[in-house]
Amino acid sequence: MEKKGLRVKSKKYLEAARIYAETGSIRETARRLGISESTLYLWRQEEEFQQWVNYFNGLILNEIKQGIISATREAIQKLNQLLHSKEIGTDEAIHIARLLLEYYERILEESQKQPMGFAVGEEAKQPTLVDLISQLQEEKERKDEENKP
Repeated sequence: MEKKGLRVKSKKYLEAARIYAETGSIRETARRLGISESTLYLWRQEEEFQQWVNYFNGLILNEIKQGIISATREAIQKLNQLLHSKEIGTDEAIHIARLLLEYYERILEESQKQPMGFAVGEEAKQPTLVDLISQLQEEKERKDEENKP
C-alpha cells in the first residue's frame, strides 16, 4: 500500500503504523509485531511514521462514519416501524426521540475528539441506536405483560 508522497520502509513499519493507529498503544503494537517498544518509540518520532498513522486514522474514521450511517439508516427504519405500529404512546415516542438526540450528540462529541487510537474488542462495544430502540421495545412489551389482567 503506497500513499502518494510516502514510501514504505518495510512491511513491519507500515503494519506498526496501522496497529498503532488502531490501538494508540506502543506496548500493544510491539507485542503484536514482536518488536521492541524502543523501536516503536524511535519510529513514532519520525514524521513519515506520524503521516502513516494519520493516514490509517483517517481510514478508521471513514469506517466508523460508514458504520454510523448504516446503523442510522437501520435505526430510522426500526423507529418508523415502531412509531407507525400504533403500539407506542406519546411518552414512548418522546423517549425514543430523546434517545436519538442523546446518541447523535455523543457521536458528535466523540468524532470531534479524534483520538490517536480506538478501543478494540470488548472495550469498543457500545450499544448501537438499534440496540437502544430494541431495549425500549422490550421494556414496553414487559410492561404490557405486567399490566395484563
